[in-house]
Amino acid sequence: MKILDTTLFYTQASGGVRTYIDGKRQALLRRESTSHKVVMPGAEVRFDGDFVTLPAMPLPLAPGFRFPLRLGLWSNIMAGLQPDLIEAGDPYTPAWAAQRAARLLDVPSVGFYHSDLFTLVHHRVGGFVDAGTRAYIQRLYSGFDLVLSPSRLMAEQLHRCGIGEVQVQPLGVDLEAFHPQRAKPNARETLGLAEDQHLLVFAGRGTQEKNIPVLLQAMRELGPDYHLLLIGTGFQ
Repeated sequence: MKILDTTLFYTQASGGVRTYIDGKRQALLRRESTSHKVVMPGAEVRFDGDFVTLPAMPLPLAPGFRFPLRLGLWSNIMAGLQPDLIEAGDPYTPAWAAQRAARLLDVPSVGFYHSDLFTLVHHRVGGFVDAGTRAYIQRLYSGFDLVLSPSRLMAEQLHRCGIGEVQVQPLGVDLEAFHPQRAKPNARETLGLAEDQHLLVFAGRGTQEKNIPVLLQAMRELGPDYHLLLIGTGFQ
C-alpha cells in the first residue's frame, strides 16, 4: 500500500505535525508491502527519495514556513506519485490539492485537523470573520472521505463548523523518550525547587494560539506548591 502525507507544517521549524508524521512513517515502514511519501513546501520542485518538495513562498511573519500557491502543480505531482491513500495535515493549499489528487486517482483522502483554524483566525483577525471561517472549514473538510482530530475538543469544534462525522485519533506518547528512567535526579535542585513542589513543563512555540496566558492564570490559581517551566521560542 502506498501512503502519502502532505502538509505545509513539515519543515525544519515545525514541531507537532512533523513529529506525528515521522512517528507514523516509522511504524508504516516496518510493515511489508507498505511505502510512505511526504510532500512538503520548499523553494523548488525536488525529489529526494520518499520526500518531495514543491514550490511555496516564504512567510515573512512565520520564519521557516512556506505557503504553497500553485494548487494545480501540487495536485498533479501528488497524483503522479500514484498513492493508494492521501492524508492532508493542514487546512490550506496542500489539503485542497490532496482532495483533487485523490479524485483524479479515485482513492481515499483523509483530513487531519491538527490545528484549530477557527480559533486561530478568531484571535488574530476578529470575531467578524467567524461565519466565513466556519464556512471555509465546512467546505474543505466535507470533501474528505475521513476527518480526524487529535482530541474531543477539536472534534467538537469541527462539529460546530458543520462537519458531522469526525474520528478522534489521540496522538499518544513516545514511551522511549518519556520514561521514568530518563529522569534527571538533580533537576529540582537545579531549578531551586523543594521535593514537595509539583513541576509542570510546557515545551513548544509561545505563539498566540497556544493560549499561554490561560496556562499562567491556571498556575496563579494553583499557588506556590506548583512550578511552571516554559521551554521554547516566542515567549513574551
